[in-house]
Amino acid sequence: MWGRIALKYPFAYSSQACAIYYQNVVNSAAYRRKPVKGHPLLETGKEALKLGRVPPEIIKDLEEYMKFVEMCTAKHNVEAGDKNLALSLLTRSDIKLAYKKLLLSTMFLTAIENNSPAFSQFRVRK
Repeated sequence: MWGRIALKYPFAYSSQACAIYYQNVVNSAAYRRKPVKGHPLLETGKEALKLGRVPPEIIKDLEEYMKFVEMCTAKHNVEAGDKNLALSLLTRSDIKLAYKKLLLSTMFLTAIENNSPAFSQFRVRK
């Protein structure tokens, strides 16, 4: 949301913590993974680039960040059981090798967890 706002309006940043996020809550929605079609920032970013609304000095940064967001979305989808986006990113030449390695690692670890639950206790932290 903030990325989409920043593409359209001036904004200010504060490093002050203004929210608390509890990660270990039982029955949390954060543990339920469902595949997502795409991140809203990607559509907004592509439109802003196409219409020339991005200052030239940040175009490369925005493009790189959009690739990172795509990779994060693909990683989420792999963990939710959908490998299609990850497979498409693995074949693209504009995606960094480090992102491809992370996706392959996620795909491998997810396959182990889903097919061999006994091995999941030995899982290496991502």
